[in-house]
Parts: sequence; structure tokens; C-alpha cells
Amino acid sequence: QATKLYQSDIVSVLRKCLRNGIQPREQEWNRLVHTVDSLFPAFRQQMNAQSPLKPNAYRVCMLTKSGFSSTEIDSLMGKASGYASHSKERLLKQIFGEEGKAGDFEERLMHDV
Repeated sequence: QATKLYQSDIVSVLRKCLRNGIQPREQEWNRLVHTVDSLFPAFRQQMNAQSPLKPNAYRVCMLTKSGFSSTEIDSLMGKASGYASHSKERLLKQIFGEEGKAGDFEERLMHDV
């Protein structure tokens, strides 16, 4: 399913946004939610199991699952450098109950969810 996500139309649209230096519109975010929900039906529930995530935190989760780097996530979300990395460290603790680095969150998200 991960390959289907990486090759999905919405991920292509988001990569085009990155190349053009523009942020996705709400429509694109909604398409990403729909695509992740359809390919990984339990994903949203798993991400929100410990406590409900705020919209931006869930976007970091979806973009990470879609194969975007922290720097790319910062750009797509219009955030300062380091936002996604810091968010991933916080999400690792919140979702998985572990202390660690952004890469640890990415590893868990890609292989355990």
C-alpha cells in the first residue's frame, strides 16, 4: 500500500507544489486525507489512539507516511525550518510513548503502522 501512496495523484500534486514553491490548498489536504484513509483504513485511528491530534500534527503524520522529508514538510506547511523534526519528536512520545529523534518516528510510522 505504501507504493500506491507514493505513486498516488495527490502525492504527485504535493511534489509539484514543492517544486513550484507553493503551499497546498485545503482541497489538496482533503485529497491527501482521503487517499491515506482509503489505503490505510486504521491509520487515523492509530494516530489518534492516545489523544486526538491537532490538524497540523496529523498533516505531519500523513506527509511522513507519504515519504516527504522534514524539510519538505516544513515547506509544504509553510512552517519555519525544524518544525516537522520537532513535531515528529513530540509525536513519537505522544503516539508511541517513546523518547527519540525525528528519524525514530519516521521508522515507526513507515514500518509499524
